Amino acid sequence: MNSKFCFIFLIAVFIFASCREAGHKINTDNTEADSLEQKADQISSELKIVLIDSAYTKAIVKSDRGQVFTSENYSLLDGNVKVVFYSKTGRSNVVLTAEEVKIDDITKNMFAKGNVVVVSDSTHTRLETQELSWNNLNKKIHSDVAVTINTPREIINGVGLESDEQLRNYKIFKVTGVMSHE
Repeated sequence: MNSKFCFIFLIAVFIFASCREAGHKINTDNTEADSLEQKADQISSELKIVLIDSAYTKAIVKSDRGQVFTSENYSLLDGNVKVVFYSKTGRSNVVLTAEEVKIDDITKNMFAKGNVVVVSDSTHTRLETQELSWNNLNKKIHSDVAVTINTPREIINGVGLESDEQLRNYKIFKVTGVMSHE
């Protein structure tokens, strides 16, 4: 998850899959969703983006819908968001799922919310929370809400977290419970 990835991702959101101008509404009964769609400059349904960097697949992004809000400088993915990150060897190494991911188009910071799960294949660690942010500048994952970390050795519950992208070095700010795997 680096700045190149975010830049490529944002370009792909502008280009890919059934984009349309914001003046056309999707049929829905949710007035909040209607007002968001009216402001979106680009809307894409059943989004699938393959991000390639230097001849290898860096990530595959899937979502029910993607929206670009140019005047507000952010992009929004919502509905079954799944991002699979790959190593240079082509192996999947981190998977993020969430109900919604918002990307700041200027800072390239990302904010995921709603049943957020991050699974790191390299550390065999699973993070679960309702809100998670990724800072592009320091390449850190952060959460201020309840989190659960499940490792091969233990399950840790707490509030607040800071971690590297691979979930190798993490800190839970307020541990509320620890259970060992035996």
